[in-house]
This record gives sequence, C-alpha cells and structure tokens, in this order.
Amino acid sequence: MTIGERLKIARETANKTQKEFASIIDASYRALQDYEAGFSVPGGKVIAAYVRLGFDGNWLLTGEGEVYRDSTKSVEITARSSVKDKPVWFDECKLVKDIVEQYELSLHCKITNEDPETKARNIAMIFRYFLDKPERYHDEVDVSIYINDWF
Repeated sequence: MTIGERLKIARETANKTQKEFASIIDASYRALQDYEAGFSVPGGKVIAAYVRLGFDGNWLLTGEGEVYRDSTKSVEITARSSVKDKPVWFDECKLVKDIVEQYELSLHCKITNEDPETKARNIAMIFRYFLDKPERYHDEVDVSIYINDWF
C-alpha cells in the first residue's frame, strides 16, 4: 500500500470529501488529490496535520502499526478541528516536518530525480531511525546531519 492510499484511507475514515479534508489540513484540494493519487508526496506540514488530527505518523509513512495514534479511538474530525487550532506535540509532528524539510534540502534530493514512492520510503526509513531511539533527535540539525551522513 502506498502513502497516497494510506492518506486516502485516513480521510475516508473521517468521512470527509477531499475538499472538506483539504480545508481541515490547510492544503489545496488539488494537492490532496495528487497526494492520494501518488503523483506527489506530502511535505512535513501535511503529515503533521494528519498526526495532530489523531492519525499515527508511523502508519501514514510506513504502513506499520495502527491507523490512529491511540488505537482504542477513532478520529472525529469536524470543520472546527482545523490543525491551526491544535497544539504541536514534540514527537511525530515536528520530527516528520523536520525530516521532510531536511530531506528536500539535502544534496541527495537535489541531484536525484526520485519517484514519489522512493522518496516516501527514504523518509519512512529516516523516521524509523529516529523513532527507534528518540534521544537521537533534538531538532532539525540532528536530522540534517543524519541525512547528509546517510547519503
């Protein structure tokens, strides 16, 4: 299953149309269509928005684990659930955002023309590296160093 398919499943479990959900996560309708179709990979801000709404970041990126951060709950999302109003957790939100931003800034990303699935796999691998040992992560500098050493 691709990251786009998982994004679509997340939206559908919230019983929202693409237009409604795009508004809630502060993305354009067209961008959400492209993410779900696999034409492009969402950035850290989009993944962080899904996490703030209760979806599990690891599942979104890798397909491993549960759909929701708290597997005993489903996500009830309303137009008032706008991610702009939600607090930012350390964890997955900032980590995912930093990984995607630093990956896109890396020399590797600039000199290769990766397809969206390869990019998503690499980002997921970096995410797992930091998720396995959270003490490795303090800020985007740690992510940048790891990415540049890794490639």
